[in-house]
Amino acid sequence: MFGGTLGNPVIKNKLFTFSSLEYWEVGYPQSYARTVPTAAEATGDFSRSLNIDGTLRTIWDPFSTQFNPTTGAVTRTAFPGNVIPPNQFDPLSASLIKQFWAPNNPGDNITGVNNFRKGYNEKYNYYNFSERV
Repeated sequence: MFGGTLGNPVIKNKLFTFSSLEYWEVGYPQSYARTVPTAAEATGDFSRSLNIDGTLRTIWDPFSTQFNPTTGAVTRTAFPGNVIPPNQFDPLSASLIKQFWAPNNPGDNITGVNNFRKGYNEKYNYYNFSERV
């Protein structure tokens, strides 16, 4: 924090100016939580990924979609063992997933949500300038 003032006459004993400047650099501690893929999920292994009720989070094979015209139902089959085969990974996605942050905590509950937390200091600059004549 710093500041200063300055005053001086414009017309002797009749008109004066007075100026002041104030500057503060204020910091507030902040944090955020994100959900990132675990090491196993990044390789396509969702065999230990759970829903909030403790059941396995099923990963469906999008290429197995079947439409039944009689009933109008659409069905899919799950990946065997809940593991996505590496040959079904898009090359761009496979390279991008390597750039993700690694989890730095186990998460909030059995689902593992919010498994990456980071704290930081958010800074604000405060300026105040005033002048009187």
